[in-house]
Order: sequence, then structure tokens, then C-alpha cells
Amino acid sequence: MKTKRTLLCLILVLVMVMGFAPVSVMAEEPDETENGSGAAEEEILVEVKDGILQNGGLFQPKTRKSRGATSEEKIAEAAALLYNAAKNWDGEAEEIDVDISGVALPSSDIGAVFTAFVNGNPDFFYVLGYYSYSCSGEIVESMTLFFDTSFTLSDVEAFRSAASQILSGVDGSWSDEQK
Repeated sequence: MKTKRTLLCLILVLVMVMGFAPVSVMAEEPDETENGSGAAEEEILVEVKDGILQNGGLFQPKTRKSRGATSEEKIAEAAALLYNAAKNWDGEAEEIDVDISGVALPSSDIGAVFTAFVNGNPDFFYVLGYYSYSCSGEIVESMTLFFDTSFTLSDVEAFRSAASQILSGVDGSWSDEQK
């Protein structure tokens, strides 16, 4: 009886060792995209078709609750960083990387950030309808905005000037439909 129990224990240990060996080998192999903190970064490209007002969609950000700052606050903070990057576009760059690591935004909220940014800033018509982002674990480290370089800074200024002229003729007492 004791030899059966010993044999079963040895078989169990052997199965466990063989079952876990590939996992530990894979964990020890260096990843080409390892960022030094032990977490691998991967850049993900996302094309947005739904939820963008300029494309006829509805503003429907999806958020989740998190510890510390609320998900909505993190989305707003990240969208503000995208706003500053787009506002400072030089008219030539095809893309701009925006560091949002300080926001500690979970990757599940990344779509809501882009939706809030685009829907809240229709004057950034030169920002294309897709973005990419890099994560460290589940936290977004950076987002990349892509720009339509067929527009120039003079096009942007002409648009803003025309928009200002139109808005100067709007009466504040008008209804939303009249505006």
C-alpha cells in the first residue's frame, strides 16, 4: 500500500513538473518589446466607426468603475492630453504619440477616450478616425493620433476663422435648433 502511495505521489509530481515547465521557460524568455519594467508593451491600432458624431454615430462612451479617480475623470484627463497634442499639431506630422501613462487609464476605457476627444472637438477635422495605443499590462502608456496631412495649418486657421465668424452671429437666446 505504501509503495502505491509513493508511486502515485511521484507520478503526480512528475505531471506537475512537466505541466509547469513550459510556463516557467516562456516566462523567463525575454520579450522583444519588453519595456524594462517586466511588462510587455504592444501597440494596437484601432479604427473607429461607431460612436463618432462626425461619422453619424452617437456619443456612447463605455466606462467602468476603478479605484481612485473615477473612470470618467481618467477619460476626461486623457482626452485633454489628446486635445493639447492635436492643438499643437505642426501641419506636417502624420502622427503624434501622446504619453498618457500618468493617467493610469485601463485599456478597457481607451475607446471612450478617443470618442470623447473627437466628439468634443469637431474643429480637429484633420485628425483621422483611427488611433493606436501601447499598454504596459492593462494600463495604457501612450496613444498615437493620426493626421490627414492633405490639410495645412492655413486650412486649419481658415476653418477656425470661418467658425468664429459664424458663431459671432449666433444669438444666445436662440434654441438649439435655431443655432
